[in-house]
Amino acid sequence: MASPPAMAEQWVGSFLTEFGCRSPRDEAVCQLGSLAHLADGRIVALDRANWSIKIFSTAYALVGCHRVHNSYEPRDMCILNSNVLVICADSLIIYEIIDDEQTTVLAEWTRVALNVTGMSISTNGDEICVTGYVHPSQKRILVLNVEFDEVASFDVSNLFSDSKCPIWTLPRTNTDELWVSDQFEYCVHCFRKSGGSPRWSWASAEQPRCLVEVCNSALVAYDSGIVTQLTNGVLSHTVVNAGNRLIQGMSFNSDNYTLAMSDDTGHIRVFALHNTESEDERSGVSDED
Repeated sequence: MASPPAMAEQWVGSFLTEFGCRSPRDEAVCQLGSLAHLADGRIVALDRANWSIKIFSTAYALVGCHRVHNSYEPRDMCILNSNVLVICADSLIIYEIIDDEQTTVLAEWTRVALNVTGMSISTNGDEICVTGYVHPSQKRILVLNVEFDEVASFDVSNLFSDSKCPIWTLPRTNTDELWVSDQFEYCVHCFRKSGGSPRWSWASAEQPRCLVEVCNSALVAYDSGIVTQLTNGVLSHTVVNAGNRLIQGMSFNSDNYTLAMSDDTGHIRVFALHNTESEDERSGVSDED
């Protein structure tokens, strides 16, 4: 039996709320990096300036703040099941999330040594992707399984100039595609997870930053504060305009179709995503009408 056709998608965001991320323990102005959602809808944020992981309730109240104890600053973070994975140079630190009646704490579970100096980490729940340096002129992307064993590794040095390294990656779900945001060459590349040359590259006039998967599409944040939809290698339209704020991280909650975005003001904004294409289909509207 043939697979059903993928749902048509044209995502548009509408503003819901905004909240600050400062903790009483902070010693510096928040510098928010990556964001992620837990399965129950809580938001987890990495504050690189304060070397801390912050957890916010579904009502956007701060319910947990854990300092990352390490010799090197935390660079990036993602969520795998109920664990927080943090990249610190050549170490991957895995924390277990523990809830009690009043607060949420993180307990370090284990550390995994990496073959690169890690710059970024991302996961689709089945695979983990890490980008980093072997040395300044050699950059690699590692693909790990959920047991943190390396299953693929490929060199991307030829695509990125000396001392430059891709910051954001997106392993697509249920495909062999790995998308890489190249802010230095103003491109988004699509690789096979096994490596090789890019299948396609989408160039733009602005610097692409973080990526997030939304159903069959991906959203790309640009340094102008605009978030656009990218489907099958084609950039289609603006989903959210964040104004003059520099977007640092994004996370999509597939349960309630909300998009959380951190920015350079130390705040997180939340947008509701609406698929206007499917709404048109349900109402019987088509291009032929």
